[in-house]
Amino acid sequence: MSSPPSWRSWLERGFARSHPIGAERGVLVGTLDMQTRRVLLTAYRYACPDSPAACGAGLVEWAVSEGLVKPRGPIPGETLRAWSIDGKPPLWAALAAGRWLRSQDYTPGNPAERDALALAADFHM
Repeated sequence: MSSPPSWRSWLERGFARSHPIGAERGVLVGTLDMQTRRVLLTAYRYACPDSPAACGAGLVEWAVSEGLVKPRGPIPGETLRAWSIDGKPPLWAALAAGRWLRSQDYTPGNPAERDALALAADFHM
């Protein structure tokens, strides 16, 4: 009876093909695919209690405080909406959204959100 494959071999064989990331000492590094980024930003948009403009500004502030991006101006609420629908959101924005959601004890509304939050939580730049 053979033992099941290790998590690393599972990651290298299957998961890594669908998500362009690598594994190093059990920590996910690399990037998150665009769909995962959009899922995180969509969840953030719906969970953020402020106006779209304030949510955009808050996302940048959170990203700066988390060390994900250097200080910069706020993003417009319309940009946040576009990123979550069909745009190409930057990695820093998706990670900031995921970290903010976790800090708010956000409960994922579906399996895609659950998986995206798990990926963001294990991700290190």
